[in-house]
Amino acid sequence: MLKIGLIKEGKVPPDSRVVLPPAYAQELMEKYPELLIVVVEDYENRCFSNEEYKNHNIEIVHDVSDCDLLLGVKEVPAEKLIAGKTYMFFSHTIKKQEHNKHLLKEIIRKKIRLIDYECLHDEKCVRLIGFGRFAGIVGAQHALVMWGLKSGNYSLKRAAEYHDIQEMFSHYDNTDFGTMKILITGNGRVSKGAAEVLKRANIMELSAYDYLNYSGNKPVFCICDMDVLYEHKNHEKFEFEHFFIHPEEFRCVFDKFSKSTDILINGMYWNPRAERLFEKNAVKNEDFRISVISDISCDINGSVPLTSHASTIAEPYFAFDRQTLINTKPFSENSLSLMTIDNLPNELPRDASEHFARVMIDKILPLFFENPQHEILHNATIAEHGKLGQFYQYLESYIESD
Repeated sequence: MLKIGLIKEGKVPPDSRVVLPPAYAQELMEKYPELLIVVVEDYENRCFSNEEYKNHNIEIVHDVSDCDLLLGVKEVPAEKLIAGKTYMFFSHTIKKQEHNKHLLKEIIRKKIRLIDYECLHDEKCVRLIGFGRFAGIVGAQHALVMWGLKSGNYSLKRAAEYHDIQEMFSHYDNTDFGTMKILITGNGRVSKGAAEVLKRANIMELSAYDYLNYSGNKPVFCICDMDVLYEHKNHEKFEFEHFFIHPEEFRCVFDKFSKSTDILINGMYWNPRAERLFEKNAVKNEDFRISVISDISCDINGSVPLTSHASTIAEPYFAFDRQTLINTKPFSENSLSLMTIDNLPNELPRDASEHFARVMIDKILPLFFENPQHEILHNATIAEHGKLGQFYQYLESYIESD
């Protein structure tokens, strides 16, 4: 009998999302009654209460050391790791993130098998699971909230202040967004989630050409992928594969958009070898029109160079004076205001958790039940038996460095 434990989140600030909400945990046990049991580690900060789990016949426990598979959302504090277990969570190690080096060292030292959700891909290398859609939804809501605070033309609440996504969407029906131009970068789950919000708010989508030339009085938006934001320095035809392998061979042409955009929603993947969307001093130019940035990607000093840190759900907004680049009050005159929260789906935790769980039950966990070493799981195994996984040997120098 396989025993799955839903562990409590230990990262600070605490995350309230869950891998399996109560009804989904019950569904899983009913689907595989002879195979598994699911228990939940006692934790009061989940978006679903202990009582809700009990009502779905899920046992609340104080010790998960007898579980075979431990499921969490964010990084597990190194001191909380149980040796010899199999874990699934977002480890944020595959890009050699310095703050999680010790975590990966402990995973190897304790001979833990770590399967990272971010690395679960199908045979076409398409990611199978993630919270990207909800990061985009919440990030776009922040963009609309921020523009209302900046312009004073309307007022909306943040996603965290609504019970769920449907209540949030219902508030668009009586909101006049006035005139604004919104640019979304990227074309993945994050960007599509952001576009979902804008469409639901009846904001019109335009092509890049029409967007750049639009001068009407209705709110509009445009989604731009890398082939629109970058061009080859030698004027060769843009090819996505070439761009992702050699981003340093391309120049960014974002400046034409910065001259005609009020709100930037940044949802693109950025490689440190690629040019940034703009440099800090660009915001001093009179023709740099952007005054609100919702940086969902939140790459510190990355594609948006003003992203100096990750903001928090408690304090989501900060700003720079456009001429001095000194911190100032958000939405004040001559300021550029930013949102850079790095756990956005936690503002709609119940919706995000249910979306995530559906994929876990339908596509991920059945693989584990069928064969714990299934190719998809094997390819997402960062470490096992005290060694780095087959596709993560490049992290050796990272974990050995001081």
